[in-house]
Amino acid sequence: MTLEGGVVGPAARPGWVRGACAALVVTLLYVLALPVLGSLPALAVPRGDSLARGIVAATGMGILSALVIIVGFEVLFANRRRDLRPYGFARPARLWSTLGIAVAAYFPVLGIGLWISQLLGLSGTTTPDLHKHSSGEKVALSFLIIVVAPWLEEVSVRGMLFSSLAGRFGFWVGAIGSGFLWAGAHFVAAVIIPFTMLGVLLAFVRRRTGSVLPGMVLHGAQNSFATAAAAAAGWYMAPMPIVLAATLAAVWWWLPAERRARRE
Repeated sequence: MTLEGGVVGPAARPGWVRGACAALVVTLLYVLALPVLGSLPALAVPRGDSLARGIVAATGMGILSALVIIVGFEVLFANRRRDLRPYGFARPARLWSTLGIAVAAYFPVLGIGLWISQLLGLSGTTTPDLHKHSSGEKVALSFLIIVVAPWLEEVSVRGMLFSSLAGRFGFWVGAIGSGFLWAGAHFVAAVIIPFTMLGVLLAFVRRRTGSVLPGMVLHGAQNSFATAAAAAAGWYMAPMPIVLAATLAAVWWWLPAERRARRE
């Protein structure tokens, strides 16, 4: 945008519709394309080496996840000034106190949500049963659940969608609306109420810290527990929380350098 005298001013921040569209693009690519396309390189590994196939598939999904995030932000910032901070790409503030509040609230919120679902007769689960899967499938699915899901779901739902809705309509509309859509995207009736309530809690974490990173920690911890306790992934899921922590640490390290480069 050019102002008087030929001075170039900053472009307007993307509106809530563009934010919702970017979140939808990331979600569709994540649900419909990533597990299949990311696993294609594993076909080059001999069929008998199941574990190697799983590792290659996990690596492919990881690379493709980064590309999906880039595509989402390309949609969000097309012809706009690029500033990731309003969408949660920033070092978190009030980290430990916020995590303490969230952990203390997690079990009551989840318990109330599950209780309401039972009263309404809703049933189903989002946790896959991995008992009969091969070692490679356990590795790939554990990576998808523990690493990919927290990244793509928090970036799209709490980063893009919640930030855009809350900026236009306020916290409660943004938190409940994004939480409900996130819950509905799991296509399991029993989780709609508890996941909507957890979505509001994660939106609170996102707003209070100013970052999507703490939400990824909580999301990854929840998925790790579910995978270990209910999905029967065994030791094959053990490295995945470490992988998630490593990616978060890398972004944490990168963010200050990104801000310094912007100031310069």
